[in-house]
Amino acid sequence: MAAASSSGGAADIGSTDILSKDIKWMFPPLALQLYCKGINTLAELQAALDEDPHLLDAGQKVWLKHHGDIVKPIPRAEVEQHFNYIKGTVEKLFPNNELEVMCVGSYRRLKDTCGDVDIFIVPNHDNYFETEIEPIVERLQSDGYLVDIIGQTEKYYLGHDDLSGRNVDKEVYQCPHTVFGIGRLPGTNINRRVDLIFQPKKEKTCGLLYFTGSRDFNTAIAKFASRQGYTLNNKNLYKYEGGAYSSEHIACASEKDIFDRLQLPYMAPEEREATDEFLKKCNFTRDDIEFDELTLPHPDDKEEWDCFFCYNSNRAHMTAWRKLDAQRKKNVIENFLVLCLDEIVAKGELSLRDKHLEGLVLAHIQGFLESQEMQVDEDEDDDDGDDDDDEEEESEEETRTPTD
Repeated sequence: MAAASSSGGAADIGSTDILSKDIKWMFPPLALQLYCKGINTLAELQAALDEDPHLLDAGQKVWLKHHGDIVKPIPRAEVEQHFNYIKGTVEKLFPNNELEVMCVGSYRRLKDTCGDVDIFIVPNHDNYFETEIEPIVERLQSDGYLVDIIGQTEKYYLGHDDLSGRNVDKEVYQCPHTVFGIGRLPGTNINRRVDLIFQPKKEKTCGLLYFTGSRDFNTAIAKFASRQGYTLNNKNLYKYEGGAYSSEHIACASEKDIFDRLQLPYMAPEEREATDEFLKKCNFTRDDIEFDELTLPHPDDKEEWDCFFCYNSNRAHMTAWRKLDAQRKKNVIENFLVLCLDEIVAKGELSLRDKHLEGLVLAHIQGFLESQEMQVDEDEDDDDGDDDDDEEEESEEETRTPTD
């Protein structure tokens, strides 16, 4: 499944701060790397990338290339055009109703504009996807619709499932197979963010609820489920029994079944916002779902910050990072650099999990220390110059002949 490329969608990215909330792909490891290199804006990043093509990975290059387009809101009518195009492509490839195609996200919540196009694809058979995904993606590419691929999810191993709290050590966690791409409708020149979410039939209901959103609604209902003795994620609903989560999920034929099981009044997709009324039903306050700085590592915990800046795996950390404004992100980075400097002073060396990042941090700290030494030298020279001036003035006073 090769990534396509496109010359369209380029826009003046100007002086946009690389730590801006609009740049959703700027996660901590890359943010720290660019900060250490003195790169502060997207324009500077593009210039640096021209000099060093290895500065960003393939997916990050796609994000940067299309930044000017993908930060623009998408009118609802245009989202529907994208949905119909993809649905039509799927139906041509699989004309016997093998797959169900739905448009989720903000569109399903009846919003006037959307940030991206979320397409939810479920087979009408009980097996996991096997041969369906690749033909769909390749056809969308060859037809010129899917102009770039940012990346896609894979199977991965987790020692702990942060969303459900289940212990899944040495267990393969099969997340929904999602293709993150850039789509462009025929006859247009604007590129949009498109997610193709492929999920097994047995996980359709919880997946549909989750990918409809909103994000804060998902946070609230998942926390409420936990208080009720369940765990709810984008795959299934589980019961908490005997001090552990059951390995058997609770079958839910519809989204209403999930609400009924949790003893919550059913909410239509367009109602699924974390409103004060909904939070009251859940016995929550706004603080229960809003960003809490406690979800970030403790300011003095260098080891936790090392994990934070070397990996993107902690969902709570990533959510907290995305909600920080540019200045707060900068403060977080600078705090980590101070912790690194403290370790160098105390141990005579620095140890980070990512050795490439370790080298960049060391170089940055060394450059900072050298600049401080130069500043001290300049200040001392200025002081010496002032002393010389004072001595010259005193000498002139001594040799001056008094007048009557």
